Amino acid sequence: MMRKLRLLGALFLLPGLLMAAMGPSFARAASLAAGPQNFTVLVGYNIFTDDSDKPTWEGQNFYPGTITINAGDSITWKHNSSLEPHTVTFLGPETSLPDTVVPDLPAGGPPPAGPPTLILNPKVQLPAGGPTYDGTAFTSSGFVESDLPGPKEFTLSFPKPGTYPYVCLLHAANAPGGAIVGMKGTVVVQAAGATYPMTAEQVNAEAQKEMASDLAKAKADEAGYKAMGESMQPEAMADGSMKYHVIVGEMDMERNLDYQRFIPGDITVHAGDTVEWAMTMPNFHNVALGKDVVLFSPVNQPSGPPKLVLNPEFAFPAGGTEYTGTGYYNSGPLAAPGSPPQAGPQSYALKFVTPGTFEFICAVHDELGMNGHVTVLAAGQTPGMPSTGSGDNTAWMTGLATMGVLLTIVGGVLVVRRRKVDEKA
Repeated sequence: MMRKLRLLGALFLLPGLLMAAMGPSFARAASLAAGPQNFTVLVGYNIFTDDSDKPTWEGQNFYPGTITINAGDSITWKHNSSLEPHTVTFLGPETSLPDTVVPDLPAGGPPPAGPPTLILNPKVQLPAGGPTYDGTAFTSSGFVESDLPGPKEFTLSFPKPGTYPYVCLLHAANAPGGAIVGMKGTVVVQAAGATYPMTAEQVNAEAQKEMASDLAKAKADEAGYKAMGESMQPEAMADGSMKYHVIVGEMDMERNLDYQRFIPGDITVHAGDTVEWAMTMPNFHNVALGKDVVLFSPVNQPSGPPKLVLNPEFAFPAGGTEYTGTGYYNSGPLAAPGSPPQAGPQSYALKFVTPGTFEFICAVHDELGMNGHVTVLAAGQTPGMPSTGSGDNTAWMTGLATMGVLLTIVGGVLVVRRRKVDEKA
């Protein structure tokens, strides 16, 4: 997103040549005379490491991560990761992140009998604060996403010098001890008139440099993940069947790079064998077979935006322990090893008893390409030979809403993401 300078005519040719001759310091000084400046920061990064039209990775970062401006300047954050939503949130006096999912309790009334309905926290979903930020008030963009209705960018001006950290509420978390980890950025505001360390164009170039570095790291990590998947061996069970293992996504925690694929993606077993899916890193995914479900459903209110109600069909396990090729099966949210019990199951196992080919997906990332297939051969059948059975591979249903949201558990904290769902007439 490099800015292109336009020649305005021969009148400006000589000053342009002088600026080139005198170097970057002259360019910075000239920009000071132009009044308040606007800078651009990119939000997230779809990383493509193969020829697919769907990203294999998501860079959960702001590009560049740190930006220095002067008092009176503004920054425009532009969404840069397709279906992956983000927020740009300055916490102000608050020291911890708001819960992303909250119970829908009646105002002033008695609590409902039984478990409450869960909704997406409006403080996460909706904009807050005004057009300027000076560190004194919670200020947030609300959801910003490029492929859904709603804002694609967010602009704030900064009238007061200071150092202002900010986060994405959907991809950051409260760590034990009070620290905030995950998708973070920093705005450093100098006094008005100070010399810029980087011009706006140089800031854009730094963003591209950081994205290129993340791309290279993702490619290197992915090569290792694929090799690991190819080397994984099934486990012999006491009844003579085999258990095959699949890793559900991966995460480069140091660089905040999310690998949105199963490892391995396709697997061949025999009838009676079991496949077990498990997480190895603190992230969040699920495993579903049989249909796709909407994560959150909008519920209209008498005034204001609709509530986004968490779909229990996504949030809780469904189906049994044997998959026959029909019906809906869902692991529910899978938690990483070491997570507290309330975070959910840490693995999900299914025995496949019917020959055929069956698709499994992560319901929160399937539109980004996170899916795979289990090919079930008849007992004793050699791979590559024809089978007498076939599985139902057509049971997926199109979602009814135009917006969904993804839950991520990092250290037991729910982090919600929204995903695009096709609208059905």
